[in-house]
Amino acid sequence: MRNVALILGIQGQDGSLLSKHLLERGYEVFGGARNLDPFSSWRLKSLGIYEQVQLRKYDILDKESLRKIITECTPSEIYMLAGNSKTYSSFYGPDGAISEAVHGVTDIFDLCVDLMPHVRIFIASSSEMFGSATPNSDGLITEDATCFPNNPYGLGKLCSFHLARQYRNFHNLHIVNGILFNHESTLRTKHFLTRKISYNLARLKVEGGEPLRLGNLNMERDWSSACDVVQGMHQSMLKIEGDDYIFASGKTTSVRSFLILAATAAGFEPILTGSGLEEKCRCKKTNQLLAEVSMKHFREIDTPGMAGDFTKARKLLGWEPTTSVAQIAHDMVAEDLQRWSLGEIAH
Repeated sequence: MRNVALILGIQGQDGSLLSKHLLERGYEVFGGARNLDPFSSWRLKSLGIYEQVQLRKYDILDKESLRKIITECTPSEIYMLAGNSKTYSSFYGPDGAISEAVHGVTDIFDLCVDLMPHVRIFIASSSEMFGSATPNSDGLITEDATCFPNNPYGLGKLCSFHLARQYRNFHNLHIVNGILFNHESTLRTKHFLTRKISYNLARLKVEGGEPLRLGNLNMERDWSSACDVVQGMHQSMLKIEGDDYIFASGKTTSVRSFLILAATAAGFEPILTGSGLEEKCRCKKTNQLLAEVSMKHFREIDTPGMAGDFTKARKLLGWEPTTSVAQIAHDMVAEDLQRWSLGEIAH
């Protein structure tokens, strides 16, 4: 049987890692991307698979561009990973954030109902849709938790999540809602907090300079490995029926803890002094100032820290996270140290 995957948003972290995962399993991989220039495909290039994937022009708000791709490649699996991933900036363009999320998935569903109702579809949902949800008795968020999104991005994801359920039930489409908690890798860009930390610590190690400036060090996130998560995406598509699954680590880590892990990985001996806005991180050995708190980087409204319950994914898919936060921090810092030493720091 010919396995063909269409990955929308193929140039992002998840799309690139998923491409590599599927290519290694004999898939033919097509990718939809807004920009087809080589610079935008730096992740595919860094993974050594740029020449192995077939890129096509795709606009999340242009249904005809999607129809053209689907008709050409006739995929057996479609992975919807495209869209804006900057959660806080969605406050400054809420209509765009919500319409992008909704139109992106409904166009896929409608075209599949008309053209290929037996295709399997994966929708990348987000833990941001839970917002201020109440955890269960174990302190974890499950797939059926009541959602109270704290930002327009989360609201858009919640809409697409329920649309997926409705199309799955009414049209009998094979749709998987993958609820992704924060997941990191060396392929993050610098506007993501974890990469901001690893990038700047590597800079400080190689070149010195101004310290890293961070917001609320008490903020917590459920951070897992993006490599683990994309494996879960694929495993979920192999099930006979579509369903909803959380992919997470099951525990939270504070920004402060991630900073210490990353600083240690960079070869520093981090110590923290002060509290609140006066808290600073220095290297005990050299007294070099590594990081300090800045009010500029605090968010007026933020999603509270929550941990995802991956019990369902473990029981039904055999999936569970395999990479610790300490290893994630180590790998990201090691990659950024190499980038700085080679002068390859554009991304």
